[in-house]
Amino acid sequence: MQRRKILLRDRSLIPECLCRMGKYPGLRHAARLTTVVFFMQGTIENIFVARERHGEQAGVDAVQVKRGRGIVGDRFCGRHDKPSARNITLIEAEAIAAVNAALDLDIPLHGPRRNLVTHGIHLNELVGRIFMIGNIRLQGLELCDPCIVLGRNLASAGHGRDVLIQAFHGRGGLRAAVLDDGIIRLGSCITLADNLTADGKEY
Repeated sequence: MQRRKILLRDRSLIPECLCRMGKYPGLRHAARLTTVVFFMQGTIENIFVARERHGEQAGVDAVQVKRGRGIVGDRFCGRHDKPSARNITLIEAEAIAAVNAALDLDIPLHGPRRNLVTHGIHLNELVGRIFMIGNIRLQGLELCDPCIVLGRNLASAGHGRDVLIQAFHGRGGLRAAVLDDGIIRLGSCITLADNLTADGKEY
């Protein structure tokens, strides 16, 4: 499991969810320079659902997920003509910000049409791995490489389709299979679960 050692001068940088979970008791009240070792983890920053193909992406506070089916109410939920990798899609908020900075654009977080926008975790490293969002297990299956549809949707007068596709190369996010029924909420913590198998057993 990857770890990152960082120095915190501002207590506001400590994720609230970690304090609530009791992983770093007392850190919310730390006033001086603090050294903290973080396991590779992040949080859910935004959740988007589109009920129809090419339909509007609606932001929501929480979604119900079903094992092997995805987000209840989303366009891809339970579609048997698509592989399980289409259960749910994720993208890093940092990736969208990087493209905006590189191309001087203002792509909104819902622009790439991914279900979950994350913060603080490298999604590319989750391919083939079991991870948790709150108490829900997921398995990263493949990178969500930018496609023609993404390029077309985000193209602007200054930057054509191919430029956007290239800009999102390696930043397009992750497709994952849902392994548990449950609820995913804004602010949920994302953590690795390399000690679990797809059927929930420890090894």
